[in-house]
Amino acid sequence: MKGKLTVITGCMFSGKTTRVIALAQSALQNGKEIEIYYPEIDARYSKNYITSHDSLQLPSKALPLDILFIDAGDKELVFIDEVQFFKFTIVQAITAMLEKGIDVVASGLDTNYRAEPFGSVPDLTTMADEVIMLEARCVVCQRPATFTQRVVGDHFASKDDKTIVVGGEEMYEARCAKHFIKPE
Repeated sequence: MKGKLTVITGCMFSGKTTRVIALAQSALQNGKEIEIYYPEIDARYSKNYITSHDSLQLPSKALPLDILFIDAGDKELVFIDEVQFFKFTIVQAITAMLEKGIDVVASGLDTNYRAEPFGSVPDLTTMADEVIMLEARCVVCQRPATFTQRVVGDHFASKDDKTIVVGGEEMYEARCAKHFIKPE
């Protein structure tokens, strides 16, 4: 028996966590046993909850970044938010759940602020039964945005800055291809 893998991806502010919360709420209303996880480094809004940028929340559990195995118990469906922050061992943990027949929904950024593939998301996308690609709105022109721009004070991050910096509107913007400025 194999579980179904759904990957929800897109740039910052595209609604990934909002979609996870909506799917989780629907599963709960349909009587499914679920669990929601997030990486322990992402405590932007709350511990013990995943929280969307529009302040929706659901109870969840933090996992270490180097997780090898997730004990989902008797859960039918597992959600993993911000999957790009985990080490590549998350792929192994997800694969083990799928092999047990547990459905998994993983959400995360497909590319980093340099427009490079981010973490395990590309690998998970190739394994997925379903990929949901979301778009945001460009902060400059309001056209569909697929890039994440990191802003540091009054300038853009350089290509040599750290890849993983957890933040929100204070340091990231959604940008379309026309207005995205590749870090130098």
